[in-house]
Amino acid sequence: TNLRNLTEGRDFPDGTGGRVAFSNIGRAAWMGGNDIVFSAQLGDGKPYHLFTINLQTRIIFQLTDGAADERNPAVSPDGRYIALDSNAPVSDTT
Repeated sequence: TNLRNLTEGRDFPDGTGGRVAFSNIGRAAWMGGNDIVFSAQLGDGKPYHLFTINLQTRIIFQLTDGAADERNPAVSPDGRYIALDSNAPVSDTT
């Protein structure tokens, strides 16, 4: 896919001083302008997280992190909010 072509060969810090590349690319959503939000794995067996990519600059920014899977981004009509599926545990803050 075109998104795979945009992310191919790109890597990110792995938290231990090394680098890791995208192993799987999930669903993407248009954010308006030149930006796309998408889910991807940084390494096989790792959780999915959300990233954005600017189509002009090709700069990729990681939006989510942690042990939970975050997938299936959907952008609000005004582009201000991103909804997603997550298996993160629900916390009670009351």
